[in-house]
Amino acid sequence: MMMTNESNDLVVLQSVPSEAQANLIAAALERAGIEAAIEGALTAACRAEAPGEVKIIVRKNDLQKARDTLESNKGLIEDEE
Repeated sequence: MMMTNESNDLVVLQSVPSEAQANLIAAALERAGIEAAIEGALTAACRAEAPGEVKIIVRKNDLQKARDTLESNKGLIEDEE
């Protein structure tokens, strides 16, 4: 039986409506030492029936630190609707 390292599993931290907002979040995470990836940026820009969303992906073992980082940077990265 093969064992996996769950701490390196990738999880979705948050989904946002724009690539710009996702980039702000990813930058804040990276400043805190958390590697982050963005998924779905191209589809979010498409004007389709259902709007796309951009997902911010982090390692599972960084999830709590990433959530704390988002909370402490909330004013800087909030959605401007």
